[in-house]
Amino acid sequence: MEHEWGMCCHVHDLLSLPIPLDGKRVRKWNVKSQVYGEAWSSGDVIGSVIDLDKGEIAFYRNGVSLGVAFRNVRTKQPSLAYFPTLSLSYAERCDLNFGGRPFAYPVAGYRPLQV
Repeated sequence: MEHEWGMCCHVHDLLSLPIPLDGKRVRKWNVKSQVYGEAWSSGDVIGSVIDLDKGEIAFYRNGVSLGVAFRNVRTKQPSLAYFPTLSLSYAERCDLNFGGRPFAYPVAGYRPLQV
């Protein structure tokens, strides 16, 4: 599975709980679990974006939006930071791209973390 990130599957800010996404279980979490998106398959490209003006995080599968996953994300506060993280099960692997090379599915209006 290849991942392209504007952010990533687990986004932590310093002031609140983590907001993870699980493509195998087709769930998202923040305080409670909710159905979100669709199951990922081997070879999929998973992308994510964060809109700091709207306070929203969305994910993409092979260039197709899965919709807004999280709203009311804390933004524009002193000492606020976002830390992309990833967890894999045994024998899983992925290729992360933060923008060091061209994205397979760039999202209009968003810039990569690494330019």
